Amino acid sequence: MKFVPRTLEKVLETKEGGIVGYELNWARTLGILKQLANGIKALIAEDYVSGDIKPDNVLVDEEYNVFLCDFGSAKKGGRNLPTVNGEYGPIEVKESGQGDSKKSDIYSYGVILLQVIMKENHFACLDRASSLNEQVDFYKKILKGGTSRRDSNSSKSQKLEPHVSILARVAKERQGHAVHKTLLQSGCSTSDAEKLTVLGIACTEEKVNSRPLIETVIATLGEFNV
Repeated sequence: MKFVPRTLEKVLETKEGGIVGYELNWARTLGILKQLANGIKALIAEDYVSGDIKPDNVLVDEEYNVFLCDFGSAKKGGRNLPTVNGEYGPIEVKESGQGDSKKSDIYSYGVILLQVIMKENHFACLDRASSLNEQVDFYKKILKGGTSRRDSNSSKSQKLEPHVSILARVAKERQGHAVHKTLLQSGCSTSDAEKLTVLGIACTEEKVNSRPLIETVIATLGEFNV
């Protein structure tokens, strides 16, 4: 049995020159995203949903091979999942405790995808008191200087950056994509950056049926060049 000491969370915590996850260049980033997607596909093929896919449950070895771990929350058919809190928890599971075997883990995957390509390591949870579009609009007002984070309807002021799904949507509107400059400098084309951003946004849609199938995710990733 192979011992894999690092999680993706630890990899993302590595820092150099103020850049989070500095060791993840374009080739390594794409490789991790492809392997993670295939791991989720394997779960779905067996009619299981993890319900707890997050960087701390993704092992990464010295050659950047990826292994999913911690299936304590996994359920056959994705029904009666425990309510998962935190930044990666599927929206529908948080709200009702009910998951979808084909789409709940897609949301968590999308959060990780956006986190990795944006190199954002610390961000807030979504505010369940308002819609995603409302939160995107609110953040745009903050950027324009028209309001402050303490004006939010949330009971707690936002001390962290907004959720990556919000950051990505705003970045796409402002510059066409949400990919960090270091990935562009290490081989990611502008076209691939735009398509990858669209993929991450699609995976983190509020409506379950608006998210792509895992087969679509894998096919899209296969279109990118290294």
